[in-house]
Amino acid sequence: MPRPTLEFRVVVASPSDVYEARKAIFDTLHELNRAFEIQRVSLRALGWEEYASPGVDTDAQHLISDQILREYDVLIAVFGTKLGSPTQSAPSGTVEEIEHAISKQDSQMGKFRVQVYFSDRIESLSSVSVDELKKLEAYRSSLKERGVLYRTYKNEDELRREVRVNLQRSISEYLAHRAQAPVLPGAQPSTPHQSLQASTPVIAAQEDFGLLDQQEKAERAIAAANASIEAMSVLMQEINAETNRNVAEVERISSPLVSTSEKKKVFNSFAEFLKEKAEKLMDEAASARSSFAEFFDALTILIDLDREFSSVERHQIAITRLLEAATALSQIVRQGRVSTITFKQTIESLPRITIQFNQAKKLLTGALNECIEVFEQTERGLSDLSATN
Repeated sequence: MPRPTLEFRVVVASPSDVYEARKAIFDTLHELNRAFEIQRVSLRALGWEEYASPGVDTDAQHLISDQILREYDVLIAVFGTKLGSPTQSAPSGTVEEIEHAISKQDSQMGKFRVQVYFSDRIESLSSVSVDELKKLEAYRSSLKERGVLYRTYKNEDELRREVRVNLQRSISEYLAHRAQAPVLPGAQPSTPHQSLQASTPVIAAQEDFGLLDQQEKAERAIAAANASIEAMSVLMQEINAETNRNVAEVERISSPLVSTSEKKKVFNSFAEFLKEKAEKLMDEAASARSSFAEFFDALTILIDLDREFSSVERHQIAITRLLEAATALSQIVRQGRVSTITFKQTIESLPRITIQFNQAKKLLTGALNECIEVFEQTERGLSDLSATN
């Protein structure tokens, strides 16, 4: 029997110099599509490669946009070292697609309808055009001035993680809002694209989930949680390395011959770096919190469901295995909490220097507090789980 499915259409936009990054995004969308399948939610990745047919128009980009921008919910754009080829109405085709998404004020995805990523890596200076880099930086600055929050990435693995976390959060928030929104008598609930019209709910009820569904949910959640913890660790390592580099820079400019303006410029540049990393830490903490909650929920239900299918002996073996996994997770979380507390103390010991630096320091401390709280809540949850079994 056909099942009603809620479909989210995601356009992937980019210039021609980011083939590997573009492929990484498509791969991530396919992975998320499989992960969301259990909730009767699907993701359709739209790119010019598959969804733009050859044809004739006044402008090639107009032909592409007319086909892939007809109906979509989220636009993910990724840049490398150039802005792209100009069109009749925009500095590049990718820019034209981004601006189209920004202008969709009535989008059901709201503030999450546009998600932009910029590469923070240059592999070969000889292959890079300075003019293209200037154009790219100018557009990047214009997005920031207009309140468009973008992300940077150093490699394809980091890009995959960013896309996975941000898109998963966007869809989850949409689904949560949709579930809470009242539906007037005779009115149809607002959805991005429902592939089969039916009176039955699109999202599966909890009682519809079986043993293997919950096991898959737990495995996926713990993998996502571990990825977030690893990302937190990497971010703190990057902050620590940049802090050490800036200590050396401060020693260099400590001479009375160096003007105060130049000194402030160094510290304010460091402050921008800290703000960016603090925002990423907050994102990873939120992702970890959500993943741990999903893990606990699935684990608790699994313990009950396992009794329906197993003998007493097999049930005890299964419970022991789950608790061993929880114990191993607890050790990772405890190490993460301790190292984060130590790192926070290091950040708090930094002196107050400029307004921007002090604001960045406060933002970073808040992000680290959020990470610590996630670790503490998870430790308590794992301890309670062990105590009751």
